[in-house]
Amino acid sequence: MDEPLVLRFAVALGLGILIGLERERSAPTDPDVESFLGGARTHPLFALVGGVSVLAARQVGAWAVVLPLGGLIALLVANYWGDVVGKRSRGITSEAAFLLSFMLG
Repeated sequence: MDEPLVLRFAVALGLGILIGLERERSAPTDPDVESFLGGARTHPLFALVGGVSVLAARQVGAWAVVLPLGGLIALLVANYWGDVVGKRSRGITSEAAFLLSFMLG
């Protein structure tokens, strides 16, 4: 049973929104101590990017997934590095949530 494309993107968007809402709810209260990375707007976008890249990969090959995933990883590494240099307390939960959003998309 093959679901319509719109339904697949709606599910990806919905999952991204749920992950983003959870990340906003657990956001730090003091931005000088911890940084906040993405929420209910950013996670759905990355979920949709993941979905679109898989759709494009059917036509142009695996590079359509590898390049956006590499770009996401580069953004996450840059953000993490900035927090380390700024001596802010960090975990990797937000980064893992972004990768999950992309992969669920």
